[in-house]
Amino acid sequence: MKLCNKQGKIFGKIHIIDMIFIVLVVVLIFSVINKFAGSNVKVFNGTSQKAKVEMTLETYAYREEYLKSLSIGDKIAEDKSYLNGEIKKIEIVDNMIAKSDNNGNIVVGAHPFTKKARVLVNVEVDIKGNKIKMGKKELIVGKSMFLTTTKANLSTKIMDIKEIME
Repeated sequence: MKLCNKQGKIFGKIHIIDMIFIVLVVVLIFSVINKFAGSNVKVFNGTSQKAKVEMTLETYAYREEYLKSLSIGDKIAEDKSYLNGEIKKIEIVDNMIAKSDNNGNIVVGAHPFTKKARVLVNVEVDIKGNKIKMGKKELIVGKSMFLTTTKANLSTKIMDIKEIME
């Protein structure tokens, strides 16, 4: 028995076009389920718990004018909605770089055009086992993430995460 016969039927039972249509419908159903329920499944199984954490973030090097778009009290946002969190402290620091001089010695100094910001953020997260999630983002020390507020969207690195006991 051939895989496909002259009429375009697979194993003599179903047309190839029908099979492609069925596969597309199944993929569509799974993608809709994943889109609307994928990130919120943890809420329904009852095993996650809400907690407040204090995160220390360090931005990548930007011009100082752009870093000034951050301000204390800015709400943290994700996907056109606000999360239960805000910026508590901002410290703008020099972007240190290392270069070699004419003698081959390493010289460390501040970059003349760019700065970094250390940002302290208090935010409510979901803790499930050893995973900490803020909205859809999993928080891991050393991992990059976007710090999104109403006025800024900065690429940052998570430097520290501490749970706040209330």
